[in-house]
Amino acid sequence: MSGYEYATKRDQCWDAILKHAFKQREFLLKDVYQQELDGDDGSINYATLRRTARGMQEIGWLKRRSEKAQNWERGVMADLLLAERQMPRIEQLLQEYSVEEIAADENRLDAAMMASGDDVREIVEAYIAKQSELGEELVEE
Repeated sequence: MSGYEYATKRDQCWDAILKHAFKQREFLLKDVYQQELDGDDGSINYATLRRTARGMQEIGWLKRRSEKAQNWERGVMADLLLAERQMPRIEQLLQEYSVEEIAADENRLDAAMMASGDDVREIVEAYIAKQSELGEELVEE
């Protein structure tokens, strides 16, 4: 692992922990050390891995059931990153569904709002506003 020019040992630990966390939801640090860092070469101390994991826990990338627990899990930040990567892109949504269909379905609408740029968000919001206005006009009549 020591073939890096700029990545510090903590950077390498961070990278190894995230790679392992994305492969397995729950894991032990010793598995990260052995499988991701090739633990036998001694270039990275196990204590550095442990301190890095604790820092990642503070930030929200990892979690444990208690401070003494040895099993680590992906935290909220890692789960959000995974969810974003798995979310359908707005281009796919627009190829499969009309703006009306997207606006009418809560799950598609959420995906569109989160995955899209401002231009698509404005189109969908304008459609929803127009539908609201039409609904109000019908109520007034």
